[in-house]
Amino acid sequence: MRIHFGIFHDKVIKWPTRCAWCGAETLYRHNYKKKTIYDFQYKILWFEILSRTKMISYPVCRLHNFLAHLLKPVRLAIVFVIMNLIIFPDFGMKSSVVYLLNALIVVGYIYYRRKAVIIHRVHERYFELSIPDGKYAEEFAMLNECNKLERHILMQD
Repeated sequence: MRIHFGIFHDKVIKWPTRCAWCGAETLYRHNYKKKTIYDFQYKILWFEILSRTKMISYPVCRLHNFLAHLLKPVRLAIVFVIMNLIIFPDFGMKSSVVYLLNALIVVGYIYYRRKAVIIHRVHERYFELSIPDGKYAEEFAMLNECNKLERHILMQD
């Protein structure tokens, strides 16, 4: 289960000094960027999409820095499309190998969604951030003074 936090844009995020995925000593900071579309406007000959973007940088260990880059959902989707549309039909791979590699992609995506720090939505005043439940999330809440509960989000004071 994940804990959702509401962090205001003008506040500096304070991170615990451990890896956000496993709690080990940190060496790297992983950048995570999220774009949320909030309006779609039709014009006479074109349309305009309005969005908000937020980028955060959180601490990770060496292994999880590598895994965070490798298991990004966009990269997994690109690999999935390349393997299923380009590589496998040309080489006539057996179906068991195809299913195994596709299953590895799905497992990688599930692992990323369970362990990584994720921004869900970028609002006008704040953004929604979720962290896997545990000591790291509790320490994050204390450091960033997230004490007020609104809907299902722990908001900053």
